[in-house]
Amino acid sequence: TESLLGVAYGGNMWVAVGSGGRILTSSDGISWTSRASGTTSSLPGIAYGDGMWVAVGGNGTIIGTVPT
Repeated sequence: TESLLGVAYGGNMWVAVGSGGRILTSSDGISWTSRASGTTSSLPGIAYGDGMWVAVGGNGTIIGTVPT
């Protein structure tokens, strides 16, 4: 029920983020899988670069992946 606030594409994957710490991933942009973020903070920003995903949110929240 949380709103989606940001979406990005990189590394052959779509990632959408939103309120309540919501993270969704998709390889085709049609079928989406919910992922655990470990936060309930709103995540309005998502970016991909150099093999790494980074989501940013309220209260200084930063969630990142290791480079692939």
